[in-house]
Amino acid sequence: MSTILQICGTAVTAAVCAMILKKMRPGPTVAVSVAALILIFLLAVNKYGSAVLTVSALIKKNGFEKYGELMLKALGIGITVKIASDICRDCGEESIAGGVELAGKLEILLLCIPFAVELLTLSSELVS
Repeated sequence: MSTILQICGTAVTAAVCAMILKKMRPGPTVAVSVAALILIFLLAVNKYGSAVLTVSALIKKNGFEKYGELMLKALGIGITVKIASDICRDCGEESIAGGVELAGKLEILLLCIPFAVELLTLSSELVS
């Protein structure tokens, strides 16, 4: 619980600082946002990294390595795309943010195609 409070406190403090800086000098607001984002990311990794390792170990133990790897890659792509698109929006580049999100969605779709093919092949074998 204390980690989420640290993350929320960091986010609110950074947002207030960015708002004040934006009124004074708009240039450094993106730097404040990126610095806060890095700090929040480090706090989250420090707290939740062990949970990811535990889930990875369970996936490997039960023979679902391929599917677990797919899930973790998709999650990583989603998080990375969200961070990049939010930074683009903070810079006022809405169309670039939309392009990044579209590229991320396509990347996840391409990542899942082999799994979908395998699933369809298995289901057609079961029906036959």
